[in-house]
Amino acid sequence: MERFLENRKGKDEEGSVVILVAVLMVVFLGMAALVVDLGADYVYKAKMQTACDTASRAAASALPDTTKATELAKYYMKENGFTDTRNVQVEFKDSNSKVQVYLKEERKTTFARALGIKSNKISTVAVAQKYGTSKTETKKIGAIFDFLLFQGSDDVFDSLGSGSQYIYGAVHANGDIKLSGSVGAIGGFSQSSDTFTVNSPCNLVKKNDESGEYEIVGNLYTKWGETNSVVIQRKGSSDTEILKNTEFYTKQSQKIDMPNYILDNVDKILPPKDNETNRPKLPEITNFSGWNVISSNLNSSITDGDVHYTGSFADLEKSHTGKIVADNGIKITTDVTAININGDVYSNSNTEIRACNGGKIVINGNLYVKGDLKFESSQITDVIINGNIFCTGKITTAGQSFVANSTYVYCDTFQPGNQVIVNGTLVAENDITFTGSGNALTGSTAVVSKHGNVNMTAGSQGFNGIIYAPEGTAVFGGESAIYGNVIAKTIKADSSLKIYPLQDKTIDDLYDSVLKDDSGENKDIVVNGVRLVK
Repeated sequence: MERFLENRKGKDEEGSVVILVAVLMVVFLGMAALVVDLGADYVYKAKMQTACDTASRAAASALPDTTKATELAKYYMKENGFTDTRNVQVEFKDSNSKVQVYLKEERKTTFARALGIKSNKISTVAVAQKYGTSKTETKKIGAIFDFLLFQGSDDVFDSLGSGSQYIYGAVHANGDIKLSGSVGAIGGFSQSSDTFTVNSPCNLVKKNDESGEYEIVGNLYTKWGETNSVVIQRKGSSDTEILKNTEFYTKQSQKIDMPNYILDNVDKILPPKDNETNRPKLPEITNFSGWNVISSNLNSSITDGDVHYTGSFADLEKSHTGKIVADNGIKITTDVTAININGDVYSNSNTEIRACNGGKIVINGNLYVKGDLKFESSQITDVIINGNIFCTGKITTAGQSFVANSTYVYCDTFQPGNQVIVNGTLVAENDITFTGSGNALTGSTAVVSKHGNVNMTAGSQGFNGIIYAPEGTAVFGGESAIYGNVIAKTIKADSSLKIYPLQDKTIDDLYDSVLKDDSGENKDIVVNGVRLVK
C-alpha cells in the first residue's frame, strides 16, 4: 500500500512540473514577443523622430510662408520614407514663428499577436522655429574672404573633380556649380545661380572648434530618382538631407560683385597714376645738383655718394652707398664676392641683376626700372631686394630668382623661371605666370593681376596670401598648397590643389595694403537660423 501511494505521488509531481513548464513557456514566449515587437517599434520610432526633426527644420526655413512650409514638411517626410502624408499633421504656433510636425502610425505586431496584441500606436512630434539675431561685429577682413575660391563670372564653375583637391572652406560661384568628379574635401558652397550638379560623391569637412582641425562630417552625392537631389549623408547616420537646406549651402539673392576695394588698397601703396596711361607713374629724379656725374667706366669711377651715370649701358661689380641713376640701363653682377648697394637704384632702360658662383647681391633700397628687369642667381637667397621694385616692362628670372622684402613689386608682366620669395604685394598690369619646376612664395604675399591671368602651373608650389585676377583666369597645375584665397573672374583647378583659410600672420601682414575693407568694419550683421525647440 505504501509503495502504491509513493508511485501515485511521483506521478502527481510529474504532472505538476509539466503544467508549470507549459505555463512558464507561455510567459517566456510572451515576453520574447514583446521584446522583439517593442524593439522593432523603438527603432521605427527613432526613424519617425528623425524624419519629423528634418521636416520641421526645413519647414521653419520657409516661415512665415505657411503654405511653402507645409509643402516642405511633407516633402521631407516623403524623402525620409514616410510617403503616406495623411498621417502627417503640420501646425503653426506663436504667430507662425514655429512649426510643429506630428506623425502618428499604427504598426502591426508579429509575435505579440499570440498575446492578443495586434498592433501598437506610435507617434512623434518635432517643433522648430526660425530665429534671427542682430549684433555689431568688427570684421577685420571683408566677407569675400569667407570663400576660399571665388569665381565672379556667370560661367559654370566646373574646376573641381580630380579627386586630389581639398578645399577646407567654402567656394562661391555667380553661375552654376558642377562637380565633375570626386573631391577629397570641401567645406561648403555659395552660389547666385540655381543649378548645382554633383557627378561623384565628395567628402564634406568642417572645422572642429576645439581642436582646430578639419574633420570629415559627411558625404555629398546625388540621390538619383524622381528629383535627382544633391543630398548630404552625415557621418554615422543612414538618413539624408537636401544640401540646399543645410548649413553647407547658401543661396545668394543676387550676384556678388568683385571686391574692388582690393585694387583700391593696392593703388594706395603704388606711386600715383599717370593721367595719360592710367598706370602708376615711374618715380624719377630730375635734379642732380651735388651729384657725382660719370659718363664712362662706372665700375672704376664710382665712389660713395649719389651717382648719375650718363654713359652707355652700365656695369657695376662693386658695393656702393648712395643713390644710382643710370640713363641707359645697368647690369649689377658678381661672381664669388658679395655686393651691397645701400640706396635706391634708378635705371632708365633694361636692367639685369646677376649673382653666380656663390656671389651675393643685396640692395637695401628701392629698384626703379624703365624697361625690362631680369634676375639670375645660383641660390634663392643670392639676390635680395630690401625695398620696392617698380618695373614698367616685364620681370623675368633665370636660375633661382630672388627674394623681395617689399611693400610692392610692380611690373607689366611677371614670369619667374623658378622659386621667388615675395614678402608683400606682387602687382602686374597683365599676366603673372609661375611655370617652373617648382615655385614657392613663402612669405605673406598678395598676387594681383589687374587685367590679366594668374598662372600657377609649376610642378609644385606653396603660397601664403591671396590671388586676385578680377578680369582674368586663375589657373592651377602641378601640386599647389595655398593658405589663403583665390578670387578671379574664372578659375581652372583641374590638378592637385589643397587650400586652407588665411593664417592670422598673413592677415596681419597684408591687412592695410590689401585686405582691409572699410565698408565692412563695425557693421550690423543679422544672422538667420533654424533650431529645434521640441
